Amino acid sequence: MGMKAVILAAGRGTRLHPLTATRQKSMIPLAGKPILYHVLSAVKAAQISEVVLVVNEFADEIRQYFGTGERFGLSITYVDQGKCLGTAHALHMAAENTKLNDDFLLIHGDLIFDHAVMERLHAAKGGSVVVGAHVDNPWEYGVLTCNGSHLTEVRERPPEQEAKGCMVNAGIYLLESSFLDAVAKGEAERHEYDIPHALNHYIEGGSRVEVLEHRGYYRDVGRPWELLEANEFIMKKIDHRIEGELEPGVVIKGDVVIEKGTVITGTSYIKGPVYIGKNCEIGPNCFIRDNVNISDDVRIGRAVEVKNSLILNGSKAEHLAYIGDALIGAGCNFGAGTKVANLRFDDKPINVRIKGETVSSGRRKLGAILGDGVKTGVNASIMPGVKAGPNTHIGPGVIVYRDLDPNIRIFVVQEYDITPIGEGDEEGGGTG
Repeated sequence: MGMKAVILAAGRGTRLHPLTATRQKSMIPLAGKPILYHVLSAVKAAQISEVVLVVNEFADEIRQYFGTGERFGLSITYVDQGKCLGTAHALHMAAENTKLNDDFLLIHGDLIFDHAVMERLHAAKGGSVVVGAHVDNPWEYGVLTCNGSHLTEVRERPPEQEAKGCMVNAGIYLLESSFLDAVAKGEAERHEYDIPHALNHYIEGGSRVEVLEHRGYYRDVGRPWELLEANEFIMKKIDHRIEGELEPGVVIKGDVVIEKGTVITGTSYIKGPVYIGKNCEIGPNCFIRDNVNISDDVRIGRAVEVKNSLILNGSKAEHLAYIGDALIGAGCNFGAGTKVANLRFDDKPINVRIKGETVSSGRRKLGAILGDGVKTGVNASIMPGVKAGPNTHIGPGVIVYRDLDPNIRIFVVQEYDITPIGEGDEEGGGTG
């Protein structure tokens, strides 16, 4: 038996709410495939076929999609973490329920990155290795402190000045089986235990850990706009493939995937890279452009424009809508003329509320983040960076400036000034 990979896919993904209120974050699709699919593709790049998937909430969705792994060229074993007590606890549960007797690969299930690092990691067999990556905001991660190529400490969220220029812990590891002893010992000492704590404990016990620098694209997908960034990276790799039906007058530019059962009706314009899933109805006269991921059974109707967005299964935008740089859950329904705005009037970076705090996305363009089942009436408008929870109903003409809780309705009450014709005409305007 060869080396195994342990994939951690049990996290709740609360920073990605409301999308993760109804699904595991690693199952959010990018370029037509769940994030976890792209992680497993990286595992295959390391020439590993035996996988242990640690799951928890929404585990049935993961099992249903991946099954035994056979159709992906893998052999998958599932381990339920139970209580989410940290990433090291998840690894401990994997070790207790499967045979991890040799060196193993450990990787977080919410990463999108260039797979070339996996080939280098495969070549580095013999000893424990942690992959380090360069990001723009290292102070928000675990920073790697090194002596040459040797890891001396993982520092969680250090001060910004101390973190600048440092590599961060990428969440990709090649570990010796002896590392599991450090995990087991830490489990006995702490209520909640993460891999960085275990690494520090392992090093303090005299074990040596090498650092391998990742040189390509890397994104830990933890916040809504990072889904868009990761999708843009994956979209660059899609292979042009049209299996659906194109009516006369449809224009396709660039790399576009259209799956079976989908119909694109006349005078629609699709500018890739774009992915459109199965059994969708697109058009007539709509414009879909620039890194759009449309999942199965979606309806995009007449004169609708969609740009750089994720739209999940079964959602509908029938008439005269605009959806820009947005994340749209499953089963949403947009009334005619709905606008999902993506640009602030003052042109400043767009803020998003994450776990009760206002955070800058750093993006000039970012639309709404909508949970499953959101509905809008005609001419509703949703401002940039606004979140709406699952099953929220937004009435006709409403302009949404702030986040909305799930399962509520919001309407505008309009007051009328009604007078008989001929009275008060001097107050009004006219045409000429």
